[in-house]
Amino acid sequence: MGTAVEVYHETLAELYAYFIPYSIELLHKSNCDHVALVAALRAGQWDEAEVARKHVDILHRTMFMGLAEGGSASSSPA
Repeated sequence: MGTAVEVYHETLAELYAYFIPYSIELLHKSNCDHVALVAALRAGQWDEAEVARKHVDILHRTMFMGLAEGGSASSSPA
């Protein structure tokens, strides 16, 4: 495929930056939050609802609603 691979990687990186405005490190941390939340709920630890609330609050503040209010999408995902 020759140079097409290089163009593909460049284009993919640009699309990721546009559609996913978070760094991969923050996305990995967010995935860890998801795993912890599911494990807690499976174990019947319903007090973990606060974890979910914070998680959704971060999404609310950093995605579309936060951007409309002058927030930054690069701060933290959920």
